[in-house]
Amino acid sequence: MREHGPKRPAAAALPIDWVVEIHATEAAALGDARPSLLSAPQVNIFHLRRLDDRLAAHFDGLAVAGEHGWPFCEAALETPSTGAAFVAAARAIGEKQERRLERLFELADGALAARKGVMSAFGWLERAQLRGVVADLMRSDDAIKRMIAIGACGMHRVVPDAVVADWIVDPQPIVRTRALRATGEIGRTDLLYTCIESNNDDDPDCQFWATWSAVLLGNRTQALQHLSGVGQTPGPYRDRAFRLTLQVMPESSAANLLRELARNPIERRWLIQGTGIVGDPTYVPWLVAQMESPAT
Repeated sequence: MREHGPKRPAAAALPIDWVVEIHATEAAALGDARPSLLSAPQVNIFHLRRLDDRLAAHFDGLAVAGEHGWPFCEAALETPSTGAAFVAAARAIGEKQERRLERLFELADGALAARKGVMSAFGWLERAQLRGVVADLMRSDDAIKRMIAIGACGMHRVVPDAVVADWIVDPQPIVRTRALRATGEIGRTDLLYTCIESNNDDDPDCQFWATWSAVLLGNRTQALQHLSGVGQTPGPYRDRAFRLTLQVMPESSAANLLRELARNPIERRWLIQGTGIVGDPTYVPWLVAQMESPAT
């Protein structure tokens, strides 16, 4: 005889390890690829939207797994890549896990790849998810935290309080560097003169971002001349300097710069890129001719 009575609740389905691991590893791989795609010439907003949709789907999978998914994120931090730090930071911020976020700040202090990943997470998340988190970091005595806070403001184009002016002269170079960059990103024209003064900073990274922001904020004399020199000299900032220089130069000055490059065969690839940035259609026949050379 069948017994009657209340039915026992079905046991909650446990996450499947290999599925959760796929979500973690795929999200990290996409996090590694995303920074390059943001500046790649062949990538448009449609491609970025597809990548972000895939990222969001993997984050949804990790969210469904809950605490079961964190060990897979944590395991990837044993050798912290940009993507692994990006995934872990995005989860820690979104789920308000302060202890886990603290560990990521420690990693960011010692490993450049982890620092880039944490910064990328602050840029990828919506402003509402960062509310309160960035404000706390701004008040921190830790240079890495202050740097990440001002970086988040710059990436989201949020104009913070006058504290930015203090950070431009911060004793820590990493804070000064990010504050100088954010000054141009958020359009703080009131700090243009400070940027020009910071061209003489002892730190080369600070020098570059001071020049870059000064040009963005309207200085087309000494700052542009300095930026043009960086754009024609091998170095870590050449690409960014070269692009902005040609974007803001008068057409005649840009043409002169391209003619200088044309005199040196070693600079042929830079010349090709420069013609595209300048955008003069009279260069099209010459560009088409460059397609015949495997080197270009």
